[in-house]
Amino acid sequence: MSEQQTPDEIEQTAVQAVTDADTALADLETRVIAGEVIDPADIERARTQRHVAGLQLEGARKRAEQLRTEQAAAKRQQAIGDAAADLDAHSFTEITAKYAAADAAVRDLITACLDRNTAIRQAHQRLRPHGDCERLQVSDATHGRAPYVVIDGQQHQTADSLVGPLVRYLLQRAGSDFGKTTFDIPGGESVTRALGNSGMLHPPRAAGGR
Repeated sequence: MSEQQTPDEIEQTAVQAVTDADTALADLETRVIAGEVIDPADIERARTQRHVAGLQLEGARKRAEQLRTEQAAAKRQQAIGDAAADLDAHSFTEITAKYAAADAAVRDLITACLDRNTAIRQAHQRLRPHGDCERLQVSDATHGRAPYVVIDGQQHQTADSLVGPLVRYLLQRAGSDFGKTTFDIPGGESVTRALGNSGMLHPPRAAGGR
C-alpha cells in the first residue's frame, strides 16, 4: 500500500480485498454445489486468501487509526504553532511601544496646558494694573475659578481643567471610529490591577515630564 494513502483509502483497499476474496470463495463453492469438479486445493487456497485478507483488514484498520491519531497530533501542533506565531506578531511589545508614544503625547498635552496657564497668569499680572477698558477685561480668581483676561472680545482662560476631558474625548472619538461607543476608564486600584495583569504596570516613561 502506498504511504500516500489516506486512512479511509487504507481501510477501503483492505475492505475491497476481503470482498474480492469472499466473492472468489463463494464462486468456487457455488460451482461445487452445481456439480462442477473443482480441485480442493483451489478451494483451500481461496479460503486461505480470505483468511489472510481478513487479517490484513484488521491490520489496515489499526494502521488507519494510528495515522488518524498522528495526523490529528500534527494538525494540533500546527494550530498551536500558528496561534503562537500570530500572538507573537501582535504581542504586548507593540502595545507597550504605542503606550509609550501615547504617554509622551499626553505629557506634551499637559506641558502645553501648563505653558498656557503660565502665559495667562503672566498676562493677568501684566494687565491687572491697567484696569478694564474697551479692549481689556481682567478677572481675578473667584469662587474657585482661575483668573482670566479678555482682549478685544476674546477670552483667555487657563487650561487646568482641559486635560481630563480632552483625553476622555479622544478615547470616545477613537472608540466611535472602531465601533466601540465607550472605553471603560477605571480608577484607583482597578487601573493598577488591570495594568499589572497585562505586564504594563511600569512601561517606559517619556523624558521631560513635569
